[in-house]
Amino acid sequence: MKIKIVRKERLIIIDNYFRIGGVPEPDNYCVSCGKELFYYDKYDATFCVYCDEWVTPNCGKSECFYCNTRPSTPLELKTLG
Repeated sequence: MKIKIVRKERLIIIDNYFRIGGVPEPDNYCVSCGKELFYYDKYDATFCVYCDEWVTPNCGKSECFYCNTRPSTPLELKTLG
């Protein structure tokens, strides 16, 4: 998996296929694979790129914009051309 981080633009590019607004989470690692976690701006949530899982749980509030629009997995939706 190839991950490119453009900190100046808060951009994470994964395998030239996903373009995600966000940043790496310093000193925060996945309990499953041990790799660095990332923050996904659009969904206000932390996720593991390698496990393709959300770390931040869904809040369950019916009025929550972030949780109600979030896909079941972080990389479920294609984001590049």
